[in-house]
Amino acid sequence: MEKKFLVKVISNKENVGKIINILTLCNITGFYVKYCKGIKELKEEDYLKAYQVIKEEGEEIAIVGTVVSKKTAEKIEKNLKEKLKNEDWKLLIVPVLKVKVHRV
Repeated sequence: MEKKFLVKVISNKENVGKIINILTLCNITGFYVKYCKGIKELKEEDYLKAYQVIKEEGEEIAIVGTVVSKKTAEKIEKNLKEKLKNEDWKLLIVPVLKVKVHRV
């Protein structure tokens, strides 16, 4: 069985369309998009105050995720570097060790 990888691209919400286009170029049709708020540097140690700072000052970001082969993950990374070279984004590629589905 081929090893799979969880790929997450984190960027500002304005880049979601570009990221989805990149996934489409890599023949990926299954993915998720999650919108949330993020902050680049947080110096607050109290988690309640930190939550408030993120809520008030955080930037709207998007996380686009999918599970793919290593070859496809490398293709996504290459396309991100080419097509979003002047944008702020982060890429996480994490090996999937196990998937277990439980249904009630």
